[in-house]
Amino acid sequence: MCAVLGALAGAMQVAESFLFSPVAIPGGKPGMANIITMAVLEVAGVGYAFWVAVLKSLVAMLATGNITGFVYSFCGAVASVFVMDAVKKNKKVFACRHRYCRCCE
Repeated sequence: MCAVLGALAGAMQVAESFLFSPVAIPGGKPGMANIITMAVLEVAGVGYAFWVAVLKSLVAMLATGNITGFVYSFCGAVASVFVMDAVKKNKKVFACRHRYCRCCE
């Protein structure tokens, strides 16, 4: 499961690298491949999400041949997995405050 989702996330990242960047920062992309990482984090946990993020970076590097992009992608992927896990564990900070909502309970 981890390898298939890592390959899918890598393919999404490669496809995203060919799209026009809406951000004025060179190399800045929306990060749509992180959707797979977030889904794996929610379903399987932080360990599998970490490996999917690492595989995503490796697949993108092997497909594009961009070593510098790999370094940025790898560091960003590892940092994003740990930030997503911290946010997931601390739901009270980012929970909604609606009166009749049950998502905060």
